[in-house]
This record gives sequence, C-alpha cells and structure tokens, in this order.
Amino acid sequence: RLSAAGTYTFVIANDAFGFCETGTTCTDTGRFSSTSTRLTMDPGTEDEITFTYSIQGTTLTLTTDVEGTRLTMVLQRT
Repeated sequence: RLSAAGTYTFVIANDAFGFCETGTTCTDTGRFSSTSTRLTMDPGTEDEITFTYSIQGTTLTLTTDVEGTRLTMVLQRT
C-alpha cells in the first residue's frame, strides 16, 4: 500500500531475497518519495532502494536490481 502521505506498507510472502528477518513472510513499512518514473523506498537511509515504475489502469509494476538479480513486482489495486 502506498499512501498519499508518502508512506508504504508491503506484505512480503515467500521471501526469496532475504527481506524478512525471520521466516518467509513479513510486513515492511516506511516512507517513500517519487518522480514521474522512479519510486524510492526509505530515501536517505541505508535501506534505500529505487524502482522504476509504470502504471497501467489499476496495475503498478516496479522494477529494480537486488544484488545483480532483476526484481519485478506487480501490484494490483483493489
């Protein structure tokens, strides 16, 4: 979930990249900033990560590289 106030909440399931400190399911929250093509999670922190994004209808697609592996997340607005 991305809020107009500049905060996010993601539920991570079947974690293949080690985001979750315990287990394979967790929730991550924080602040974000954005431009017309980029979304930065946790700006200005050691956890900062920047995605390129596109929106088509109710679908948000985020793409980045994590330790040399391309990661794409597709989020559907409900």
